[in-house]
Amino acid sequence: MPTYQELKNIVQWTSLVFSLFLNSLLVYLIFTKSPKKMGNYRWLMIYFSCFAMFFSIVDAVTGPFVHSYEKSFCVLADRTNWKFGEELQYLLICVLCGCFGVTITFFAIHFVFRYFALERQGRLSYFHGCYFIVWLTIPIIFGTLWGMTIAFLVGPDEEKTEYLRESIMSNYNLSMENITYVGSVYFRKNAKGEEEAVVNSMIAMFIFTTMMANFFYCCSSNKNRVTASEDEISRGQTTI
Repeated sequence: MPTYQELKNIVQWTSLVFSLFLNSLLVYLIFTKSPKKMGNYRWLMIYFSCFAMFFSIVDAVTGPFVHSYEKSFCVLADRTNWKFGEELQYLLICVLCGCFGVTITFFAIHFVFRYFALERQGRLSYFHGCYFIVWLTIPIIFGTLWGMTIAFLVGPDEEKTEYLRESIMSNYNLSMENITYVGSVYFRKNAKGEEEAVVNSMIAMFIFTTMMANFFYCCSSNKNRVTASEDEISRGQTTI
């Protein structure tokens, strides 16, 4: 029977194959079958499909574990058979985390585009020309901010390593010397034995929470407007 790590690797590499195949097929169909009247939405979908393939490749190559323990949360990768250096593995973990920021930004932009299309007030012009380049740049900016927050605020340190050591060994049979990780320990005991917040982790959590709140607000508000617009269109069609 395969171990957890072997099963995880099978799932990750199988998912990569499906991602590459299905997204490549989608790109092909968009190029060859989609009507021209879709406009720049075609390029938005192609952009998202290409990014999804990149995300899948980084995930499969890095092979991360997502681990939560008491007052901590981390993303780690086994360094035992990694032959390209700890620095590159650390960079890939940060890039992988940044890809999550890119993904949720894409969803927010998708909702905005959909709302502009349904309200029919000409604001789709904001997805043409130089404006469209700006829309495509936004996910990269937010993904970079997400990844840099991970890299500079919640990187490994000696205190965090010792806090996670026993948990990582018991769950994955890996020593801390054989993994690369990023993560947060949100509270620790000070010299007086009292619990105090870890400043860097709290700052990182504030940044992530603020970004997520903005994305969810954008999606939820536009969803309500889209629903209202669809109802108006439906009533108009019914009247006709």
